[in-house]
Amino acid sequence: MTFKVVRNAQGDAVAYGPNDENYEPTIKSGEVLGIESSAPTLAKSAGEIAAESKITGIEILGAMCSATKDDQMGLTAVGLDYSMTTAGGGTFSSTKFEFSNGNTLVITADNFATIYNLWVPFRRSFFTPGN
Repeated sequence: MTFKVVRNAQGDAVAYGPNDENYEPTIKSGEVLGIESSAPTLAKSAGEIAAESKITGIEILGAMCSATKDDQMGLTAVGLDYSMTTAGGGTFSSTKFEFSNGNTLVITADNFATIYNLWVPFRRSFFTPGN
């Protein structure tokens, strides 16, 4: 198995995950992404990295969108509104969503699928797979 590994300027591993399309680590200024054949020892704990990554977020349509529990609850409500409105033949009203990291993104009928298809797998990456 190979791993995507992010190393800081000192060469310490600060994040890693499986080398597949589902794992896209956040890379900060001065850090480098590489592919390695074994899992490294992290300079930070997995919990510290996960907490930072949730707040930093993922870039979607030019905004860094955090992925906290509060973000999940809010986006679930927007998704439910979208689904119920469009299922009933209505028109979804644009929603300005404020993420926990303070950034905002306007969710429209036209960009709904793009946002959710990027954000949901990112949020899911913080959960432990079940059996």
